[in-house]
Amino acid sequence: MGNEKSSSGAPMSPSSNKIPLNQALVDELKTLQNNIRENTISLAQRAYEIRSQYLAEDGRRYDAEFHKWWAAHDLETVFGKLPNFTKYAEAGEALEKAQLGEYRDRMPITLTALHQIAQLTPDELKLCVQDTYTRLSLTDTPKARKTPKPLIHPETTAAEIKAWKNRWRNPKPKPTEKRRLPYATLKVHGSLYDFDNKGTHSGILTVGKLKKIHDALINSMKPFNEYVLLETRFDALIEGHNKREEQAQERKRKKAAEKKRKKPKR
Repeated sequence: MGNEKSSSGAPMSPSSNKIPLNQALVDELKTLQNNIRENTISLAQRAYEIRSQYLAEDGRRYDAEFHKWWAAHDLETVFGKLPNFTKYAEAGEALEKAQLGEYRDRMPITLTALHQIAQLTPDELKLCVQDTYTRLSLTDTPKARKTPKPLIHPETTAAEIKAWKNRWRNPKPKPTEKRRLPYATLKVHGSLYDFDNKGTHSGILTVGKLKKIHDALINSMKPFNEYVLLETRFDALIEGHNKREEQAQERKRKKAAEKKRKKPKR
């Protein structure tokens, strides 16, 4: 019998059957890792294209044609449950909007990390592929490290991205901060949390409008950063909106299931 070979084509030692720790093995492993990243990114981008074309008008549900296709071809074996497909799609949307191009090979290889990237704004994402920036307030100029250390790289974890996002969006003032005298109070419309019986948002204040208010507020205060410390509850409000949306969708599902059970059989 001839000498056995590894998948890299490198011969295995006939005496020990150990895989040789050589350059051929290194090349094989690097190729496998790169394939994981490329396939994950490609799946995410394709999922985004599908979702953008088969999402219902309310922007929350997939249309009947999609559900029929999904069930007929057992696509849970590819993506897992439908919410997991949506995570792929959201990650693909973030990558599409960021127009990464030259940074494609720096993307993480796990879906959880890519999904966290999807929660970043395009501006935040572009910062993260350059360095791990910090700031002392929302209106402060981003501060780079002496030696650039990009937050996003192939080994970045979802937890690291989430932690940076929280620090970036909710910077903690130093104990010696002088901008501490109460000055103004802003409150937003409570309809941000309003959902109808169909599980659709029905309020006049949408997440998109709140984001515009948030950005406008930060930009208007930047010239006065030396004198004014701006703090917002933007992320907390968005989390509250998402939580109530999930609750509304769950009520809708339970109501539909109950109606189906009560429907008389013919």
